[in-house]
Amino acid sequence: MNNIFPTLFKNKNTHSLLLQFISALLGFTSFIVLARSFDKISFGHWVIYITAYGFIDVLRYGLTLQGTVRFLSGADETEKRKICSANWIINVATGLLIALIVFIASLVFRKSIQSSDYHYFFIYYPLLVIASFGSFNAQAVLQATQRFDRMLFLRSFEAGSFLLFLIFNYLWFHFELKAIILVQIFIFACSSIFCSIKKWDGLWCIRFAEKSSILKILNFGKYSTGTLLGAHLLRSADTFILGLSSGLGAPAVAVYSIPMKAIEFIEIPLRAFSLTSYPVLSKLSLENKMDEFRKQFYTYSGALSLLFVPIMILGFIFAKEIMIIIGGKEYESGAIIFRIFTIFGLLTPLDRFTGIALDSLNRPDLNFYKIIFMVTANVIGDLIAVFVFQNLVMVAWVTLAFLIIGAVSGLFFTKSTAKIEFSKILPYGYQFYRYYFKKYLHSNSA
Repeated sequence: MNNIFPTLFKNKNTHSLLLQFISALLGFTSFIVLARSFDKISFGHWVIYITAYGFIDVLRYGLTLQGTVRFLSGADETEKRKICSANWIINVATGLLIALIVFIASLVFRKSIQSSDYHYFFIYYPLLVIASFGSFNAQAVLQATQRFDRMLFLRSFEAGSFLLFLIFNYLWFHFELKAIILVQIFIFACSSIFCSIKKWDGLWCIRFAEKSSILKILNFGKYSTGTLLGAHLLRSADTFILGLSSGLGAPAVAVYSIPMKAIEFIEIPLRAFSLTSYPVLSKLSLENKMDEFRKQFYTYSGALSLLFVPIMILGFIFAKEIMIIIGGKEYESGAIIFRIFTIFGLLTPLDRFTGIALDSLNRPDLNFYKIIFMVTANVIGDLIAVFVFQNLVMVAWVTLAFLIIGAVSGLFFTKSTAKIEFSKILPYGYQFYRYYFKKYLHSNSA
């Protein structure tokens, strides 16, 4: 028993889980404080702002992150420098380009933007991009090299500092939303400077840049970008479309965001294991160890699927209480949406790991096609739900329907490319827990 915990806390899966848990806990707490600091309209504006910049950041990550992680798996030191420098160049170039486009749009369409629910995004996103260059690049490099301990430090500093300010603001300062955004930008700037000083962001290896490495990542990224954007749109399209509705608008965004944030918090283990599974599966694919690849896929997806069953059942039962704890009594109406999301949550491990498997097999094109179909259908369904029926609950049902389609199509693609068998997923998940439970009993009795 005394030996199991030191070993456990040196494990990359444990570091990854801690990273996701602490980041999500700090972010979740910040979300609660913000929900209680502002009225529904202002809070809805904040949700639209972070959703919009999160979507654009996914575009930047998509071009480099998946390719960087894949090509750093098993690379020698010389190749690692080339990949890291390519990652830095692409991220900075795309960040500046996007910031410039957003800035020009804010000038050209100034009147329309000022009267919309998206005005905070167009005003402050260019500043946020520049402030977060170092931190953004460091997160990509550290994930690719599986330095989750350093990622944990960065996320804790950024999210922890922001939460501390929000608590002070809630209790004493009572600043408006503009000040909240500016403080967040300042925190990212401090983090970026630190990352550059510590040489975590890849800037130090810029002299090793080669055109071939840049093109290599971009070639992979053209599919993974679409895949990540599509996956993000499956969650954020609801917010974007609600934000465009004059009938529902920011208050509806605020109500919808509470159950969405709750389900994201519950999914912490899934995000943690996703971080560690992709390099592992990519390495096995590159080495053509397909039997081991299938075993790892069954274990990851099976273990997470079984873990989510009791969690989602409890969430379904106590939906109303969870909504009140997060947002207060005025958000109680979000309980029915959260119950729909708990059904949604049961399918997310399968959907997530089939996507990771396809990327690991160097078939991001198949994952891209799957996501594009899901997003297209989801957006059409959302438009009908919002602009024809003006029904918030219908938006949640649309999202669930197309996640089912995505999970089924993902299984079809992985079966055809890697001979994945659906019937083996849950048995491998059961064996995973059985093994560690026996190991725990053995160490406890020793």
